Amino acid sequence: MQNKLLNLIPDCQMCSKPLTLSVARAQSNHDGRWYFCEKCSLKKNIRYNSFAEEFKCTLMELTRIIFYYYCRGYTVESVHKEMTHYAMTSTSAIKNSKQMILGVYAFVREMISERVIRDIREKKLGGQG
Repeated sequence: MQNKLLNLIPDCQMCSKPLTLSVARAQSNHDGRWYFCEKCSLKKNIRYNSFAEEFKCTLMELTRIIFYYYCRGYTVESVHKEMTHYAMTSTSAIKNSKQMILGVYAFVREMISERVIRDIREKKLGGQG
């Protein structure tokens, strides 16, 4: 069962072979990984075709926002203040953007709401009768 948040390994758009996960050596790739085609040398960002594609922070910061701050009920202001203080990189998007954190919170709320609505529709409420 796929959770529709993280995609399976994508296929190369040029040769249709599955891409492999490789270590990114470029300074411009803050996530440290990319998908790479061994046949035609095509490179794709690890965020390619996933929910993380729209967020400018690193995957480490995104994971931290969702699984540490959101799940523990932190406010956007307190997340921004704490992550700015402990920013992992000097180019971190967190330093400048409460809007980005707000966007992550809105995305997580939407995913949870969709799941709850789907579960309610699929399950019968109450007992027999």
